[in-house]
Amino acid sequence: LTRNVLAKAPWRLRGRLGKETSAVFEAPTLQDARKRLEALQSGLGRQVPEAMECLREGFASATCFFSFPKAHWKRLRSTNGLERLHGEVKRRIRSVGAFPDRASALRLITAVALEVTGIWDDRRYLDMALLTSNPGTAE
Repeated sequence: LTRNVLAKAPWRLRGRLGKETSAVFEAPTLQDARKRLEALQSGLGRQVPEAMECLREGFASATCFFSFPKAHWKRLRSTNGLERLHGEVKRRIRSVGAFPDRASALRLITAVALEVTGIWDDRRYLDMALLTSNPGTAE
């Protein structure tokens, strides 16, 4: 979302807009994030209306991580884990080359996803016990 917002801003304002947009998503609570968004819109936002429209449209989707335990926020705010999974699937598909049918490709993708899930579980990428023992901080 931040990249899309910055793409709609002039070069001279991108650095400042990037810092202020990041501050919105680094807020301690969803209410604080909304306040920071309002402050951004009333300040710098007047100079970049297209960027603000993009940010407003994606705000709800980009802040859904606030409903999870705070320990998960850092990993959920970015798409790094998902991009890594897609990269691994792509690498494995390239090494096979051609598949005889759709089902065999699906089996490979499922196997890769299960393997990565096992790795994430071993490394405690996200501690799922926090979801059951401590209800989310939905606001």
